[in-house]
Amino acid sequence: MQQPEPKVGMGVTELGWSDRRPWEIIAIKSERKIVLRSMSAEKDPEWEPEVIAGGFSGHCVNNHSQRWIIKSNPEGKVREATLRKNGKWIWVGDSATGSCAMGLRLGEARYFYDYNF
Repeated sequence: MQQPEPKVGMGVTELGWSDRRPWEIIAIKSERKIVLRSMSAEKDPEWEPEVIAGGFSGHCVNNHSQRWIIKSNPEGKVREATLRKNGKWIWVGDSATGSCAMGLRLGEARYFYDYNF
């Protein structure tokens, strides 16, 4: 997947196994190194998970329609990421292969909590 060129203020999504976390670029150190700060994610009060019996403790039937309010967080955690040879942006200190290599998707800050995991 081709990533857009990083820009200060651009949203970034941290990819987990199924969860997503929002970040924003706050500095560009070089062509291959960026500084990010975590953003806050608050559940949209108009959306509620609909959980029915099933799975380990229940199954959220509207899991993929969830909505979150994403905001800058001046007190958020700050981390650096580098662009690796495989074309992925990866946290500094993490491996570019294996389970740590899910990486970051530049261009949009998204939050997703997998209620069914």
